[in-house]
Amino acid sequence: MGLNANQRMSEILRPLGGEEGLRKKLRTHGYSDWNTISFYPIIAYFPKYMDSCDVVGVAVRSNYSFKIVYGCIKTDYQGVNEWYSYVSLHDDYNSLTEALLDHHKAMIATEVDVQDAKLRNWESILEEVHDGVRRTKYDVDDDDFLLTDSMNITFGVSSDFTDSSDILSFLEALKDFSAMNPKRFIKFVEQGEELEEELEIKFDEDNADWNDDFINEWS
Repeated sequence: MGLNANQRMSEILRPLGGEEGLRKKLRTHGYSDWNTISFYPIIAYFPKYMDSCDVVGVAVRSNYSFKIVYGCIKTDYQGVNEWYSYVSLHDDYNSLTEALLDHHKAMIATEVDVQDAKLRNWESILEEVHDGVRRTKYDVDDDDFLLTDSMNITFGVSSDFTDSSDILSFLEALKDFSAMNPKRFIKFVEQGEELEEELEIKFDEDNADWNDDFINEWS
């Protein structure tokens, strides 16, 4: 049986008093919507040290960005802990969770990711994060597609998301490319426009010298 992300998230929050305890912490830190804000599990998969995915933190969403509100400083995986000690020599991270996200070994799992994981498994979802196909959603503006009862379906995506993963992955990859390489993206678009111009075929109907066989074949 694969990872139950929400159940595992509840387990790692027990030292705080569960989700209720985390909400009280958010109220203390001035979150006005502390009682209703949604929690998103941060799921890690580091194949070199981990046999399967695990939840290593919790994030909240504010408009189009995410913030880590609960991160781990160590895990049950000794190899991951030693890796964190090493990378911390070169970079200043607040938690192991942040380091894993920064190195594309973890992701903040949204409703779309959860739906995709139900159709596949979390390991394959995180492999897309490793390859840069799927976003970590860490420290970036994000307008991911959310699954709600009143969702407006666009881009031909079915209401139950059964055929959405390829479309959404493509859109996210395109969004990443354009955000990280704006000049290359503009050049790509301009080249496409030039190619269209080069491929445009014009016919001079008045001076066209077409024989009778050609006319009969295409008429």
